[in-house]
Amino acid sequence: MMPYTPNDIRSLVGRDALLIPWELGKKCGKRRWKHLDSSAMDDPRHLNRLEMSNIGVVLGRKSAGLCSIDFDVEEWAATFLAANPAFGDTLRTRGARGCNFWARISGEFPSSFKLKEGTEDVGEWRADGSQTIIAGQHPSGCWYSFLKRVPPIRVSYSSIVWPEGLRAKSIAHSAHSSLSTLSSPSALMHSQAVSVGVFFENLMGFVPRRRGQSNAMLWAMAGQLRRLERDSGRETGYKERMDIFKEWWNATDKNNIDASDDQSVYLTKWLNACDRRERADDETAVSLAWDAVQIEPLPDEATAEYDFPMPNGMKALVALCRQLQLAQGDEPFFLSQREAGKLLETPNRTVGYWLEILAREDGPFRLLRKVSSGSHAERKANEYRFLFRTQEVAEGF
Repeated sequence: MMPYTPNDIRSLVGRDALLIPWELGKKCGKRRWKHLDSSAMDDPRHLNRLEMSNIGVVLGRKSAGLCSIDFDVEEWAATFLAANPAFGDTLRTRGARGCNFWARISGEFPSSFKLKEGTEDVGEWRADGSQTIIAGQHPSGCWYSFLKRVPPIRVSYSSIVWPEGLRAKSIAHSAHSSLSTLSSPSALMHSQAVSVGVFFENLMGFVPRRRGQSNAMLWAMAGQLRRLERDSGRETGYKERMDIFKEWWNATDKNNIDASDDQSVYLTKWLNACDRRERADDETAVSLAWDAVQIEPLPDEATAEYDFPMPNGMKALVALCRQLQLAQGDEPFFLSQREAGKLLETPNRTVGYWLEILAREDGPFRLLRKVSSGSHAERKANEYRFLFRTQEVAEGF
């Protein structure tokens, strides 16, 4: 008999977490799972598969920011706990060795990466693109267990103290990732040249996880590259952009893209995305930013509590403005009422009022700053700057 049921697990990690079944006694298998989302938890067939299986928890934004920190080396787990006493009151699980600390992360966080002591792997930060087995039978024969059976604490990634000697990633730049969210981690710049090699290390965050995502992913990847170019003061050349595309193409599951489009079509889309990232008032660029909005959870700025309720349509507008700002780095972006109204399926006049109230310094939201007014005669849209709520992003603008 299984020590824990799926309902036991959901009562701990939350009913918004995505659970996936694996064969008993195995960590994972060849079954595809990255196409799943939280709607699977409403499927009786999926829930039945969890009953007599190892249970994995999908991490990151698909489970409302639930992440885990896996330590294979127990000494490092103890050192981490000493540096982060709050994690003494969070969910902690164990397989055959070490432990996993679980937490819900507020705001931005990087996707999965290895924790290293020098060149040796001692653990892993697990987020977007990863899953952790929480219950069932370990390949060694023991049962996964709870060292601390309490719900995960809620913290920000920036509040986590990584002990000296442990190599971990910062979100100083990843807060600028346009899909940080699906997340995608930021490639950090350590020199005055664009480090395409470092960019490759973070490329998996831009790989489509289901059909219909590829355009938005290429758009986001182009935005990330453009931000790195600005940071380094040097533009990438044709060969570097081709190398990035080839890596992306090789990493992409072809079941997640349109079979009627060949490699040359996606190369064209990639190069066009790189070009359009330089034109903030380009309607196709705004449309691609909207594609990114469709596959991402609403950002903190749209879900925070304000003195005045924010309509659902305005929340979508906030998400769009945020994507456009992320694309532009430290430059303002252009957005017309007409284009936004078309995407939001909302009258232009209403969108105009929403933009106005979002930009009012004496208003309840204060999420936009109007940089310049547009002109019908010149066919120029209004120019805005998005005001991020998170300190990490605010410091970058």
